[in-house]
Amino acid sequence: MQQFETIKGMRQHFQRFFMKYEQSVMIAEFTERVAESIYEENTAEILIKELNILRDNFRKMPLPVTREEFESRAMLFQFLNDVENFLVIKNEFKKIWC
Repeated sequence: MQQFETIKGMRQHFQRFFMKYEQSVMIAEFTERVAESIYEENTAEILIKELNILRDNFRKMPLPVTREEFESRAMLFQFLNDVENFLVIKNEFKKIWC
């Protein structure tokens, strides 16, 4: 149920994305890997590590220049936080129930 609620929240971010930035491509590629990698036996630990590397790479990038870019990248960052929440829920569920 928690995973489902997290995914519903993530969907809301897609409705607000209107600019394409390097970060949006990176997050889209990562999201595709998550979608292809999630199955019952997966603990999501590798995906969580990849997400942390992705977040570190974002911190090394130049800051947004315009307000529009700032707002778009903030939404991308929130989406990434939601993906992380989803993966943590998946990992905890796997540890408890399997």
